[in-house]
Amino acid sequence: MLASLVAPANMASGESETQDVIIQIDGETSCIMSELNWLESIMKGESENNWKRRQIFHKVPEIFRGLKSNKGCFDPLVVSIGPYHHGKPELKLMEEQKFEMALQLYNGDVQSAKAKYNKLKPVSRDSRNCYAEDSTKEIDEEEFNRMMFLDGSFVSPVHLLLENQLPYEVLKQLMSFHRKITSRTCLKSFIQELPMGIVKSKSGNCQITKLEFEDRPAHLLAFFRSQHIGTYSIQKPSTNGGFLNRSATQLKAAGIIFGPSRSSEYTNVNFKSGCLELPILTIDDSTKSILLNMIAYESFPDGPDDLFITSYVCFMDSLIDDAEDVRLLRSWGIVPNFLGKDQQVADLFNQIATNTAPNPIVYAEITERVKGYYRKLLKVWMAQWLKNNFSFIAFFAGTSALILSIIQTYFAAYSVVRQ
Repeated sequence: MLASLVAPANMASGESETQDVIIQIDGETSCIMSELNWLESIMKGESENNWKRRQIFHKVPEIFRGLKSNKGCFDPLVVSIGPYHHGKPELKLMEEQKFEMALQLYNGDVQSAKAKYNKLKPVSRDSRNCYAEDSTKEIDEEEFNRMMFLDGSFVSPVHLLLENQLPYEVLKQLMSFHRKITSRTCLKSFIQELPMGIVKSKSGNCQITKLEFEDRPAHLLAFFRSQHIGTYSIQKPSTNGGFLNRSATQLKAAGIIFGPSRSSEYTNVNFKSGCLELPILTIDDSTKSILLNMIAYESFPDGPDDLFITSYVCFMDSLIDDAEDVRLLRSWGIVPNFLGKDQQVADLFNQIATNTAPNPIVYAEITERVKGYYRKLLKVWMAQWLKNNFSFIAFFAGTSALILSIIQTYFAAYSVVRQ
């Protein structure tokens, strides 16, 4: 490989500090930014690899995978999507189903399938860089292209596992095979049919947040997460609310009531007039796995830095200590339980919140308002108790004073006798 440096024509004029250096390698020319431009690009967040770094598909961190309580929450049980679990013997049974799905998707039209496959190839080549290198080194280019084609034809809830993802650009390419069907429409239909009913509003209608292609989510799990956050933006709170440190039953005992929010976006938590409104979260067999995979996705340095899902789970964990808390929230329609006993739901939140750290400002305002209202209620309750029990307190104080007077008189008389 031959390489040579080509200096700009005006380098000798003292302008080299702001000029780019040109490198020619085997006749091909590339440009390396000057120090000044390079630093400016960093400060503006314009690194040319910025988008690619956001698209890296990580594996689940050991801090989550290593917990015994999380066993089975991250690995596909039926079908593999992408290279991380590709070729596992226990998942081969469903490989034939992928061919059937592709057949149905293109109605047996070989020409349409071929055209789409050819359009997918350049996207597939770029997608290879999204995965950890050790997961694709045994897969040649043609096999990888076929894997992307078949796996992209198999859109199902298995895409909600962090290690079972395809790049959004692959899905977008494959789902746009029909003029009347856009990838956005297809993905919205997929979200609506999920067994985990957490995208439904209080009225039962499915609410899908508007998603433009310019948003470019990394994958389907990222898209799914965005639908449960909505257009919420973090605003720096006027105070650090800290942790709630009060369970649902404790808040109820103080006079705080609960109710379902108008939508089920995790950010839709409100507190007004002594009522804590929480998004509806249907608890079933898939809830733990989906929440854990979104938390794992948020845990990476190049993942979402708002930590909305992690913060939501930690907030719910602070409200739920045991089955009584679940029973209370369930009675208000906040956590419909299709999992089993209420204690199982309490254990679920306690387990999911293990090894997690929330964004301290996401629910800071809500937390501070609840705590302030709680303290106010305690003061009112104490004042009312003192008012209602004034006679008893006066009697107790008088009796105590009398007893102390008798004791004092006794010791005084006893000391005189001894003298």
